[in-house]
Amino acid sequence: MKAFRIIKGQLLLDISIIIFTFVFTSVIAKNNFSELIEFDCKVSSELENNLPALKRNYEKKEINLFLDYDNKWLNEIRKDQWLINEKNELENIDTDFIQKDSKVFFSYKRFFSKKKENLDLEYKVIIDKIDNSFSFPKYYYTRNNELFFSSELIGACNYKK
Repeated sequence: MKAFRIIKGQLLLDISIIIFTFVFTSVIAKNNFSELIEFDCKVSSELENNLPALKRNYEKKEINLFLDYDNKWLNEIRKDQWLINEKNELENIDTDFIQKDSKVFFSYKRFFSKKKENLDLEYKVIIDKIDNSFSFPKYYYTRNNELFFSSELIGACNYKK
């Protein structure tokens, strides 16, 4: 009888260790691996200053979009790579991430200075999760905060496999 209690106790201990290990590694994995969705997007329309672009730069190209809910990110570059590229400009930049119904909105604003008074570049990335359509308008400004050029890409995306 005593041997049975020892085996039963050891079995319960082993089961407890397995459950603890599973829960612990699940929590670690959830925190370390954010949900990153990569899209291959085909451009169907290119606009410059709200008119069809004369030279279609993306007619035969695809762009990739990276959607990362955990890092509140939707852009054509991964957030970790973007942070490296923009490390010296971060104080001049504001970003915003909003999810509303089936759409995800990401906005980026880069200013000429840390005071954030005059815009240099502004863009938005919008993707609709139902039909995977996207819009990517960009606005370029002068130092006097006057819009001097705009461009927009419009198209559809597929999940990258």
